[in-house]
Amino acid sequence: MPKPVRRRGSFGQRPGRGATWTCFGNARSCVSRRRRSVIYASLSRTLKSDRHAERWLRSLELYAFPKFDKRPIQSITSADVLAILNPIWAKKHDTARRVKQRIAAVFDWAKGAGHYPHENPVTGLKKALPAVKRKAEHMAAMPWRELPAFMAQLAAREVVSARCLEFLIPTALRSGEVRGAEWSEFDLEEAVWLVPDARMKRGLPHRVPLSPAAVDVVNQVRGLDFDLVFPSHQLGPNCEARPQSMMVFKALLKRMGADGFEALRPSGWRDAEAAYLKDPTLTRDAVKG
Repeated sequence: MPKPVRRRGSFGQRPGRGATWTCFGNARSCVSRRRRSVIYASLSRTLKSDRHAERWLRSLELYAFPKFDKRPIQSITSADVLAILNPIWAKKHDTARRVKQRIAAVFDWAKGAGHYPHENPVTGLKKALPAVKRKAEHMAAMPWRELPAFMAQLAAREVVSARCLEFLIPTALRSGEVRGAEWSEFDLEEAVWLVPDARMKRGLPHRVPLSPAAVDVVNQVRGLDFDLVFPSHQLGPNCEARPQSMMVFKALLKRMGADGFEALRPSGWRDAEAAYLKDPTLTRDAVKG
């Protein structure tokens, strides 16, 4: 088999205008923020953010590129992909499942673009991989009757992370949806918050009616930043404001750990609210209130 010719240029370009896509390792540029390409344009609809793109690429760098990097893509078989997935399938199942999906996405694009003439080597691997029985892991949830006392403690803390959590609880949204809130999404006169699809887990825009308590929290943080409602106290590399980190609530709850709140997660309040609404001792008027 003749050795493929590798030319310098951008990934995914047609022959004669740059590089031809001969090796799996060329997929490095498919999700790079600095080197966008044909495949990036194809896959970007499924990548919600630059952070997601970085994780997408990082998983391939850790598990796929060490084995496939310099190999002609036409030479990669199902057995090769299986050799990558088998060692991590049971130990790191979530990671292995994502790696499998991402390798499949690369080959789907390669096949559609005419670079891979065979069936996707990931197809049919499910039966060759061991079954993994997952144990349900339930995160701690605060009993809803303890929530008023917790909210009082939270209101007494004069930090942005406390205001952010104080807003998260009555809106019953996820951490990332609240931490990334921007002023342009709010109509405080109508007491409505429109969360864009890019931050929603299901990828659909979400209209959130705001309670008076939630509106009051938002008004308390006015003026901290022009764009972000709950900016971090740590600035970005160019001195720009950035959202609170994923770990900010864990640190806050640890500081409030006298009553065991450090074991909770933001999703625990969603569970507490669900339990409140399902409580058979509550009247319809109490639930509405």
